[in-house]
Amino acid sequence: MPRLSPIRQILLAVVFLSFTANGHAQTITPGARQILDAMIQALGGQKFLSVREIQTSGRFFLFNRGEISQSDVYTTYIRYPDADRTEFGKDRIKPARINRGDEGWTIT
Repeated sequence: MPRLSPIRQILLAVVFLSFTANGHAQTITPGARQILDAMIQALGGQKFLSVREIQTSGRFFLFNRGEISQSDVYTTYIRYPDADRTEFGKDRIKPARINRGDEGWTIT
């Protein structure tokens, strides 16, 4: 099986965890379960399943009429099952978006 990039691993983790968090894991067909099990093993097996915190960073771009209108860096901290914080910019005090469950805040 080909090695997945960290971004794809995170996306697969989010999809998988959101799927099982909704309680739908019991309705998976045997063929789908086999694919999910293979995916989990390719991502690290039990180590993958025990991840509770993830930190990512990168650069995002905003487009207006096909042209880049804004660009900035971000850092995202994810704490499973339902908390995340995204900070924008390079300053010491950064604007941030915080989500926990059904609640969310924006800090400017």
